Amino acid sequence: MAVFDYMKGFATEIVASVVIILLGFIVGKIVEKFIYRALNEVQLNKVLKKAGAKLPAEEFISKITYYLICFVSIILALQQLGIATTVLYILLVGILVLIILAVLMGIKDFIPNF
Repeated sequence: MAVFDYMKGFATEIVASVVIILLGFIVGKIVEKFIYRALNEVQLNKVLKKAGAKLPAEEFISKITYYLICFVSIILALQQLGIATTVLYILLVGILVLIILAVLMGIKDFIPNF
């Protein structure tokens, strides 16, 4: 009977995590569209084009906001499951390895025979 109670508790945590992720993605899409429309209203791309920039800033800023909200919702869902710190440490190590490799590749050009 104890195993059933444990599985029941874990199932509710999984359902709560899925709901958190779904709500995060929905809120992210809503905020993305709102920011895009707000930046489009002030004609940010036209202003930047006059300044010489060729970046589609309206799309870029709205997408970054969407991905940031999705990332936060995923972290909250993982925290609900109790595995957020482990995943964050793995991501941190992966990012550090990428940074170290990028620095080594950059140094390679300055130091011959490296």
